[in-house]
Amino acid sequence: MKICVPMKSTMVHNHFGKAPEFMLLVVEEGKVVSREKVPNPGREKGAVLELMPAHGVTHVIAGGMGERAKGILKEHNIVIVTGALGSIDNAVDRFLKGELKPAEVPCCNENLCGK
Repeated sequence: MKICVPMKSTMVHNHFGKAPEFMLLVVEEGKVVSREKVPNPGREKGAVLELMPAHGVTHVIAGGMGERAKGILKEHNIVIVTGALGSIDNAVDRFLKGELKPAEVPCCNENLCGK
């Protein structure tokens, strides 16, 4: 499993597309075995959304995400978990324990989010 978390410092960013960078975490047998920071390539022509399948991401954990992004990621069979708060480590740990599940949390309203 490869998890992507939009980040600001060590925290889950509240809006997927506006995060300055992303943490990519490889999980094997329920444990994080590697981490990689990837800069946000920008919002032009879906660059952020192309980044996920290009890196083999299977899951995204975020605070909020617009409908357009959700739709595109779902087309790539990427599982979306929104509503995450706090540190990346805590959010991923909660997800791996089954305490953080895919949910339909609306966008944070920082922009139009395709609405």
